[in-house]
Amino acid sequence: MVSRLLPFFAALIVLGLFFALVLTGLSHNLDQHLAARQQDLPLSEFTPQIIRTVIAFHQRPHTPHFGRPLARSFTQTPTLNAYLRRIVYTCLLILNSNLDASLAAYLNRIPLGKPEHRSIGGFPQGARVYFGVPHTRLRIGETLLLCDRALHPVEVLPSIHPDQALEKRNRLLQHMYNAGHLAPSEYRLEINQPLSLAADHRPIF
Repeated sequence: MVSRLLPFFAALIVLGLFFALVLTGLSHNLDQHLAARQQDLPLSEFTPQIIRTVIAFHQRPHTPHFGRPLARSFTQTPTLNAYLRRIVYTCLLILNSNLDASLAAYLNRIPLGKPEHRSIGGFPQGARVYFGVPHTRLRIGETLLLCDRALHPVEVLPSIHPDQALEKRNRLLQHMYNAGHLAPSEYRLEINQPLSLAADHRPIF
C-alpha cells in the first residue's frame, strides 16, 4: 500500500518544489519592480498627510489594497501569463513586510490616466497635471481623487468634467469621514474647499 503511494508523494514533492522556485523567481522580479529608480522621490519627500490618506483610502470597505493597482502597473500586457503574475504580485504586495518600498513605488509611479495621450505616472506628476500644484501642496480631497484615478485610470478626466470631479471628491470625503478616517474638523474644512483644477485654476464650488 505504501509503495503504491510513493509515486504520488514524489509527484507532490516535485510539484511543490516547482511552485516554490516559480514563487521565488516572481518574488525576485517584484523586488526589482519595487527597487527605487533614479527619478523616484524618497518616501520622506511625501507629506505624512498624503501617506495617511493613501493608506486610509485603500483600507475602506470594498476598496482593494493598493498592491492591486500597483501589481497591474507591473503587468500591463493583456496575456494570461501577465494576468497570473498580477495575481501573485498582488498577494506578495499584500503580505510584503517592506511597506515603505511598496508605498514609494505606488506614489512615484502608479498610472493616473492619459490626458491628451500623455501618460501620467505618480502623485508628483498627477498633482501638477490635474491640479497645477506640487505634490507637497495636495489637499486631502485632491489626494483622494488621485487614489481613485489609480483604481480607474481610464475614467473621464477631471479637467473635462470638473463638476463630476467635485461631486466625486465630496463623495470620497464623505466615505472617509463615515469610515472614521477623517476627524469632523478635517471633514468640514475639506468639504468646504473649492476644487481648483490645473486646466484654468478656476475654483469649482
